[in-house]
Amino acid sequence: NMKLKTILRSFFMAAIMAVAVSASAEKLPDAVLLKPDGKEILASKLTNKGKPMIISLWATWCRPCRQELDAIAPKLKQWQKQTGVKMVIINTEGIDSKDAVMKMINEKGWTGYELLFAKDNSLAQKLGVRGIPFMIYLDGKGNVVDTTTGFAPGSENHIIEKLLEITGKKAKK
Repeated sequence: NMKLKTILRSFFMAAIMAVAVSASAEKLPDAVLLKPDGKEILASKLTNKGKPMIISLWATWCRPCRQELDAIAPKLKQWQKQTGVKMVIINTEGIDSKDAVMKMINEKGWTGYELLFAKDNSLAQKLGVRGIPFMIYLDGKGNVVDTTTGFAPGSENHIIEKLLEITGKKAKK
């Protein structure tokens, strides 16, 4: 009976430890991304030097993705002033689509976004992405603090609220 109690106690301690570990900060996985010049960078190495980062997984064919990037583009400079945020957009179509992607970015006049390409679907798989646009919020330490899927007009207001919350600043009324 004493032996059983010891085994059960060890089991419960292990279970508690496992929960504590899973509740700890999640970082971006070691998924390979490509810069527009074809150089590889690991998602886990993306950084914004102590300031928050938002990452959007998107595609040119995805209407809500285009709406999201259209809505954020005119606000991004202001958000950067307020929070120091860096916005990375990861195109899921791969670097073979680079010409079409660059054409869209130029035609839309999207500036301030750091463009990367997914090399394969490992980032989406490791993050459990079910649909795009998929937004990842990271704090200044590179911890994933939130993710959202989809976009509806007005959703961009939630993005800045989240960034202000992450940086501990208050929204300007």
